[in-house]
Amino acid sequence: MSPRQEKNVVLISVDEVRPDHLSCYGYERIKTQNIDRVAQEGVLFKTCIAASCWTPLCMASVICGCYHNRHTIRGPFSRVQSKTIAEILKEHGYETAGFVGNGLLGARHGFGNGFDHYDEPKKDT
Repeated sequence: MSPRQEKNVVLISVDEVRPDHLSCYGYERIKTQNIDRVAQEGVLFKTCIAASCWTPLCMASVICGCYHNRHTIRGPFSRVQSKTIAEILKEHGYETAGFVGNGLLGARHGFGNGFDHYDEPKKDT
């Protein structure tokens, strides 16, 4: 049996960036070269539908792969209660790390579940 070939998994989510202001989506006034490179070498989504307009609810849906009735994020004092992608990757031998800039996506709300390292702001924003 050949050794398992693991692939790196990188999820980048940027809050409050409109696609009509990124050059990979055709915006010509500025060049977003690093984002363009990621889009070219990775995956560029043409259509996305958000689970909500509130960042914690949306990100819980992204990292858990389910709607809010399953991951249980409802408000600023809720906790993620579904298995996260980090927990699944950890079960398969991956080393995991998460970095967030929004205190509402903190470990105390369950967003750090499954990460070996989780870097977050010291205060809620």
